This record gives sequence, structure tokens and C-alpha cells, in this order.
Amino acid sequence: MAIALLTFTGATLVTSNIVKADTNPVTTDSQVKTARPSSTAAEREQANDVSEPLSENKNFTTGETSTADTPSSSEETNPVSDGWHDGVYYRNGEAVKNSTVDDADGSTYLTDENGQMVKDHFYSQDGKMHYFGTDGREYKDKFYFNWGKTYYFGLDGARWDDKFYQNWGKTFYFGDDGARWDNRFYFNWGKAYYFGNDGARWDDKFYSNWGKVYYFGDDGARWDDKFYQNWGRTYYFGDDGARWDNRFYFNWGKTYYFGSDGGRLDNRLYQNWGHSYWFTGDGSLLTNGYVFIQPYDYYATSDGVLHTPQWFSQFTPIFATEGCSVASSAILLSTKNIYFNMMEAYRNVPQYGGVFSGRNFRGIVPINDLANFLHRYDPTVKNISGSSLSDIASIVAQGHPVLYYGYSSYERTFARHDHAKVIIGEQNGNFLVLDPCYNHPWDGPYTGGGNYYDTGAYAWRSWGSVASEYGGSAITIY
Repeated sequence: MAIALLTFTGATLVTSNIVKADTNPVTTDSQVKTARPSSTAAEREQANDVSEPLSENKNFTTGETSTADTPSSSEETNPVSDGWHDGVYYRNGEAVKNSTVDDADGSTYLTDENGQMVKDHFYSQDGKMHYFGTDGREYKDKFYFNWGKTYYFGLDGARWDDKFYQNWGKTFYFGDDGARWDNRFYFNWGKAYYFGNDGARWDDKFYSNWGKVYYFGDDGARWDDKFYQNWGRTYYFGDDGARWDNRFYFNWGKTYYFGSDGGRLDNRLYQNWGHSYWFTGDGSLLTNGYVFIQPYDYYATSDGVLHTPQWFSQFTPIFATEGCSVASSAILLSTKNIYFNMMEAYRNVPQYGGVFSGRNFRGIVPINDLANFLHRYDPTVKNISGSSLSDIASIVAQGHPVLYYGYSSYERTFARHDHAKVIIGEQNGNFLVLDPCYNHPWDGPYTGGGNYYDTGAYAWRSWGSVASEYGGSAITIY
């Protein structure tokens, strides 16, 4: 059905027909044409050419939105509903061009200069990068994989640049170019971090490379100049983060050593340069102190070198028939690496009777007199007479050798405890006894006087054997 309207334009009478969308109006000869002549074909072609040239990079655009063309009379008379129609998005009857649109499906799309949906396309807006997938939908809270790299687009669709991402109990980092950091170190806040092959930050984890071992803590930061404790051991990571292996560490006026596995040596023996060293329970090198390293007693001098008692003979190189007190004292003091002139000591020891010949010998020097005599060589010699054998075992187990009076292998009457010996070790109730009444350190049992106590220069003796000769006189050294 047609409704005729009459209007005046200047002196020209114009008749206009509005046709409903559901009718097919037929033009009659009685209709009055407008006074303006019909446009030429060239003019019509020029009027319809509203397209703009595409960017050379057809897969990347900026967020400049163009205004839709003025709708034709047919668009005015035939409005299109909002949404997609033949690949073009309409709003209020007009095609939305060069713009993002939020569709009823909850997704965001991008249109080009013709209003067509853009697919597989990066789009920069307000300094941020967005991506529209092969289905045209904008990536939101979604990962994108390309060029051997991983990218993430957040809830707002913007690509994450220079940003940390946390999920699945792990932390990831996306760099300035948006690419996830895989197998890379990250430096910030004065610390170093590492992101593994899967992009996850290494937390509470060891990293091995370049022949070295590193550790990244619970917060992901590499441990630099820091101690690490685990498995009952202590480790140290240096200024460059590398674990110290086979290295000495000096601090707090003490010396420490970290072994080939990086573990600090605690209560352990270390051997090098032809010497032995002892690192105590706190890892520090023992100096100027005693230690019992089963089954022997040791003393560490100021340089940390361990010394154990050395055997001396009362028969060679100086023959002193009754010189056991001096020879045993030499064994005792050698623990501290103290050596004295034995000839001078033989001549001056406060013992009644001949030391060299045994003439007028009336017994070994009293134990307290011997202790005082030895103070000229070391003031730490201590008289511990009266100590039980259990007490002596305890003293020996603390690293201190004990000189005691018992019987020699030449004793026949056993009336007096006139022979000095030294206990330098203890194990399972047995004592390691050094006896100077032999010519050589390798002299074994029954190479001396032949009695029950002829056990050799070095001998492991039972508790009962030592108890049977110990008369209560003893000294030790501190």
C-alpha cells in the first residue's frame, strides 16, 4: 500500500511514496517525478565508493573507530536488528566499523573498515595488545602459543607484559614483549630468580649448571652468601649463588670446610698436605684443643694439625734403666707436639737413685713431684691420682692421654707400682697402652722381661689387665 505525500520545494511540486517493506509497489505513469534529473552512472559509482584502503599489515590494526556512512533510504525504511548479519555487525541499524563489539554471547569481536568480523588478528589499543582468534573472539584469560613462545591475555583481553602470573601453585613471568620466560634468569630487587623450561619459577629447588649447584628458596630468590641446612648437614652458597664444594670458609675468627658434596664437615676428620685436621660439631676447625677420634687421643695445634702421642724408649737412643718416668712423660707431652731434651730431663728428674744404672734406686719419682717437674715444659700437666679406672676411661675418651704407674715386664715381686706407662686410647672397655720398656715401637708381647705384663710397646689391654696393675697414681695433660 502506498501513501502519497505532497511537499513543496521551491516552485517544484514533489510527490513522495513510502512503501512498506512487505509490499512490492508498482510505479505508475501518474506519479509525479522530482524536478532533479537522475544522476549519471559515474556519479552513482562515485557516491557508492565509501571504502578506505587496508593497512599493509592486514593482521594488525589500531583502535581508531570510523563513523558509519549515512544509511540509504532503504536502510532507513528497512532497519536491521542489532547483531551479526552476513558477517557484518549492526547496531541501531548501522554497520559498526573499525571497532570492538560486545556480543550477546558474552564475547568481544573486532570489525574492520567494512564492518566485517576480523579473525586471527592482533589489535593495539591504548598501548595494550589484544588478540582475536580464528573464530573472531577476543582472547580473555587465555594463553596463546606461537613462534615457539607462550603469551597470556588477561581478563580484560590485554596481553600481559612485564607481569607475574600465578596459577596451579606456581609463578610465571611474562616479559616486556609478552613472551613467557622459559629457561631464563630474572634479576630484580637485588636478587636472581630462575624460570624453568615450563615457565614455572623454581621455588625451594636446586639448579645445576656450569659444573656448579645453586639453590632457589621458597620465595624463588637464589641464595647468595647464605647457609642452607637440610638432611642434618649445612651448606654454603657464595656471593655468586654457587654452592661451595671442596672449599675452606673463614668467618668469625674460625675456619670451616665444605666437602665434595657441599656438606660442611661437622665432627669429621679431614686429611690433606700429609696432615690430619678435625672439624668440630659446629663445623669449626679444632685448634689448640683435644679430641678423641675413636680409638685414639689427639691434640690439635694452633694450625689445626692433629697430633697423637708418640712412643719413646727408655733404652734407646739413651739407655736409662730406671728412666721410665721421663720416657713416659715424653710420650705424654708429645700429644701437644711438645718435645724436650731427654738427657737433661733424665739428669734432673727428682727421682732417688741412679736413672741410668739403677744404682741406689729406691723407687720411681712420686707422681706429684713428676707433675711439678713437667710444669717446666707445660703448665697444664695435672695430677689426677686417686681417679678410678672409670674416671681415667672418661678422661681418655675426651682426648687426654693418661700416664699411670703400674708394673714393668721385668717385675718379679710386684711389691711396688714402679713403672710408668701411658694410656692413649680406649675402645669397648679395652685400653691402648704405650710402654717405654722396649727397644722398638714394633716390639710385641714377650719381647721384654717375660712376665704377665710383657705386652709389647703398643698393646690393647683389657680393663681387668690394667686394673690389676694400676695403683692409683696418674697424671694427664690439658
